[in-house]
Amino acid sequence: AEADLQGLGQISGYTNTMQSEHHHELVETEVVWNAGHKGSGVIVAILSTGFNSYEGDTSPKTSSVSNYSTDEVNRNLRGTLYASVIAGSLGDNALLHGIAPESDLVSIRIVNDQGASSDMDVIKAITKSYEYGTDIICLDYVSNGYNQALEEAVNATRDKGVVLFCTAGDSGTNATTYPAAYQYAYGVGALNLNKTRMGRSNYGSSVSFAASGGYEEKWPAAKGTGFATAVVSAQAALLISSGKVTGTGAEFSDNLIQMMKSGSVAAKSTGMGKGIVSVPKCLNLVIPNQKPKKPQYARKS
Repeated sequence: AEADLQGLGQISGYTNTMQSEHHHELVETEVVWNAGHKGSGVIVAILSTGFNSYEGDTSPKTSSVSNYSTDEVNRNLRGTLYASVIAGSLGDNALLHGIAPESDLVSIRIVNDQGASSDMDVIKAITKSYEYGTDIICLDYVSNGYNQALEEAVNATRDKGVVLFCTAGDSGTNATTYPAAYQYAYGVGALNLNKTRMGRSNYGSSVSFAASGGYEEKWPAAKGTGFATAVVSAQAALLISSGKVTGTGAEFSDNLIQMMKSGSVAAKSTGMGKGIVSVPKCLNLVIPNQKPKKPQYARKS
């Protein structure tokens, strides 16, 4: 599987504000933060290009890099952006303000210096992630071929109480992609701000959830289902940190996914799985300016 590593550029000293980060609108981030849920105690493993912290940002708080290539991780590639989507600091110079800023991150590099990954790299990385007490895996990888060993590795995450979200692919088709098609991997499709499918995003049976796919004008190389996968991974971190996901092992994994499915709202395009995860809906939080439900009255006998 090939990975496009170009286009993120040099980001040192980048200044941003949450007002320009439109994906927070779809996530309803501040509603969840105001309820006290920011991802505290949750560990997210990002399996991608690797990442580094940069000037003006304090994330990642935890960086345990397993480098499967010969050289050190390059700065400012996709993994750094995904780390910021999930747990970027809340300072003015943050690349992006994280959705779950109190979560901890583990970086496991699966992309070599030529921009390629393999099923075996992913299998090794999934196994490696368990060493750090990972709760969520954010996997930046897509393949068009079935691999039994990878399926077994992916499905084994459920029994360990780990939930794996992955890219559904960016070819703009309804092709079956892996590992998104495996039973216990949850593929993510990419949306525009208006909740329609981003043109490059895959759709269909390999998509379980959908989220913002990022910004063409800022990071064209990182736009798409990888960005969206980071968003959904962060949303899962918020839910876990709320303490309302119960159980252990497979039961915990199943309860988290069921909560996310039941709290999702449909996208405005078909083939986008359950649609957009509404964390406030999952947690029964009151959303400001939300129209009250029409009262129900019992009919007199």
